[in-house]
Amino acid sequence: MYAPLASALRPSRMLFVSRKGDSVRMDMKHLREAGVTHSARAVTSADAMAFLEKERARATQKPGYPAPNAVDIVVCDEQLESSPASVFLYELAQHPDLRGQPVLVLAASEKSARLLRLAQVCVLERPYTQEQLTAALQKAMSPMRVRLCPKLFIEAEKQGLSITSKARSAKPLGDPKPLTTSDWYEKGADCLKRQDYCEARKAFTTVLERREDHLEACLGLARICQIEGNLEGVRGFLLRAAAGCLRNEDDARAAHIAAMLPYHMRGNILVQEAALRMRSGEYRAAALGFLKAAEQKKPEQSLNNLVARACLLTDTPEQCMRELCAALAGLGHTLTAKTLHRRLLEYPQVKFDEQDERQTNTPAWLDKYPRLREVVSVASFAAWAWKQA
Repeated sequence: MYAPLASALRPSRMLFVSRKGDSVRMDMKHLREAGVTHSARAVTSADAMAFLEKERARATQKPGYPAPNAVDIVVCDEQLESSPASVFLYELAQHPDLRGQPVLVLAASEKSARLLRLAQVCVLERPYTQEQLTAALQKAMSPMRVRLCPKLFIEAEKQGLSITSKARSAKPLGDPKPLTTSDWYEKGADCLKRQDYCEARKAFTTVLERREDHLEACLGLARICQIEGNLEGVRGFLLRAAAGCLRNEDDARAAHIAAMLPYHMRGNILVQEAALRMRSGEYRAAALGFLKAAEQKKPEQSLNNLVARACLLTDTPEQCMRELCAALAGLGHTLTAKTLHRRLLEYPQVKFDEQDERQTNTPAWLDKYPRLREVVSVASFAAWAWKQA
């Protein structure tokens, strides 16, 4: 009987990287006997790196893991589907977050095993016994192991280790090129295609933070909300997409997107989108939306009417109005902000007759701005006026 691994060095989570072949089944059998309970498979270097980056990002989000490994160990065959294992190991050594990942390579010849050992990689030559595999796993997972280092691979390459010029000339991943907005969108589209909705949402949200009117990102987020059954989210992102088209004077596409909304939401896209942004706390975007809608110069769409009605439909109308006025002032519309603040938040000055001290101007000021009846409580104003009298 072989000696089992200590519990601290037992690899319960493993990534097995190898080309397709019959030997994989036997390798997996021996690894399960060594204590592996959860395993994943990759056949190319790109697939393996993508899997490790995703797993490490997921593990980092858990509390109590200051610097976790993506998996307990990576077991790698000497030859992968499209490149030798040394290319994958060199890329792994360049990655700032994955270079400390425990790795065990299953070598097919004495020469390749010797070259990999020159790069301080843990190697197990084929054929092997269960006892030899157990000992190799224990050595690979030992805290005293040497971390992967690109310089060691370059030295081993001088002795004959195979590293492609493409991998050697690639920039280290520790200093990546900043992703552009198009890169983020392509990443989100790829994640959506692979049904990785969490990463797709992050990518599309980053796109919208950089370009508020990015149509494809809005539609991508609407698609994710539809898959998740979030009907309110679907309508919100469709509204945002249609409003963006209107701001870009693409009326045909805006009408096409609006047709996907319920009938009662197709009336005034700009106003509804501005109200939605206001309820989400995006007051600057909401202020811009209300200003754009008020530019249509319709009597029922004066700025004070639009703001009053939108604030009425919130739980805190006065707070929303104050935030909108502050946003308008920040955008340079100081006079408009002061006018709205006076009309919607301040009481009018009350004049009294000096002879009988009776109020001469009744609340007829409300008739000048009929929409204020939807925001200002008439009973509250009457009580205030009575106290003043």
